[in-house]
Amino acid sequence: MKPILYYVRILSVLGCACCISQPGQAKDKSLKSNVLRLEYTNMKTERSGGGETLTVSFDVASTLRLGSQEIVYVYPSLVSFDGKIKREFAPLCISGKKRYRAVMRKKHLDGDMGTLPSVEKVYKFGSFKKSGTSFQETIPFERWMASGHLSLREEIYGCAECGKGINESDIPVAELKLFGPADYEYIFYTPEKVEIKCYEEEFDCKVTFKSAGHELLPDFGENREELTRLDKFISKGLQIKGAKLHEIHITGYASPEGGFIYNKHLAERRTHTLSYHILSKYPQLKKAPVYEAEGAGEDWQGLTDAIKASSMAYKDEILSAIQKYDTDVEREATIRSLGGGTVYAELLATVYPALRRTTFRMKFDVRPYTDEELEEVFATVPGCLSQYEMYKLAQQNVKCGKSPVGVYRKAYEQFALDPLAALNYASALLKYEKDADRALQILETVKSDSRSVYPMAVAYDMKGDWQKAEELLKEAWNLGDERAKDFQNGNNDK
Repeated sequence: MKPILYYVRILSVLGCACCISQPGQAKDKSLKSNVLRLEYTNMKTERSGGGETLTVSFDVASTLRLGSQEIVYVYPSLVSFDGKIKREFAPLCISGKKRYRAVMRKKHLDGDMGTLPSVEKVYKFGSFKKSGTSFQETIPFERWMASGHLSLREEIYGCAECGKGINESDIPVAELKLFGPADYEYIFYTPEKVEIKCYEEEFDCKVTFKSAGHELLPDFGENREELTRLDKFISKGLQIKGAKLHEIHITGYASPEGGFIYNKHLAERRTHTLSYHILSKYPQLKKAPVYEAEGAGEDWQGLTDAIKASSMAYKDEILSAIQKYDTDVEREATIRSLGGGTVYAELLATVYPALRRTTFRMKFDVRPYTDEELEEVFATVPGCLSQYEMYKLAQQNVKCGKSPVGVYRKAYEQFALDPLAALNYASALLKYEKDADRALQILETVKSDSRSVYPMAVAYDMKGDWQKAEELLKEAWNLGDERAKDFQNGNNDK
């Protein structure tokens, strides 16, 4: 006969085994509750800097009394706003003292702890109550997660897996950055192609004449250097690749001292003198469909611009006289009276000489350039390129591994009135230089254009203001921007 202690041990093992779930075993669960039994703190949902992953973490501590035969399973999950999508995480398991011994004994005997869900670790309640534990898991980010919520489900079981309670609670995802670098998209708009372009160059010639004279004297003042500059200007214009001279405009001005009629005639004579000089060296200029040489007379606009840019005494009084009076006589009389004549003397010595000038304007019809010519023309006469050709050159630079920002910047400067130039330049600043501040300055000039809203969202996100970025992202979606629509619909997940 076996000792009675033998049978006591057998009964003890069988009693513990009853507390371990068996496959297909029925479970009697009690009513659900929205009050969690465990304490969850430091809950965080953070998207990675590049936006590819999402990390969920929290700390768990105990506020309950757990029976020696009881076991608690915690099921964390991330649920979409509408509840249609759910991403479950690995569950946590906390066990009472006797139940923990039974679980560990089964693991030792069978290699399987036999817990209801398979877990890698079971926490013993006594140790867990003192220090708690931390949960952290990183998963690939999907668009729906940003507007979703964390769900925590607690299931408490007693001996033989009899249900004692189910507690559930939803926790909103707080401050989860939805928009980030992985979502940035850049559009570079293709400008309209043009067949014939108009290119214009202007040269302000400061050839001087003796007082009341119109004879061209190369050795007078700095005329020789100025005529050399004029010669280079014309020569360069005539050598522009693909350009055909269409118009020549030569306009002469006189400084506003003396009689108006006299000054106009003097300006005309000086203008024609320079015209004859130029035609003697470049007779082909006369073949231009339009060739005009005229004397404009007194240069009051030039005087106004010069005074505004100066810091001379009686500046405001001079500008007031020019604006107030309509005739040169009244203007000149008022200016002569300022400062007892000292102001007029200063004007004669420092400002008026520069007003005795002649402007040369040359207009060309320019043919379209081939792809092979674009880089050379951009380096020499970028004004001959259309916005479409600059766009093509920028794309060539990208293919060659060179930055296109300089090309887009020049296009913006040259075609400032076209919103496409601003949009492309801003996108280039964002994509290739990460210059959000400058991009926002450019986009501000075309903010009435709905296409500017999405790149502004990118710029603000790049600056770290993701709340403003997401606000603009919603605005772009409402305005029908396809990039924003794709983003909201999850079609551009990276």
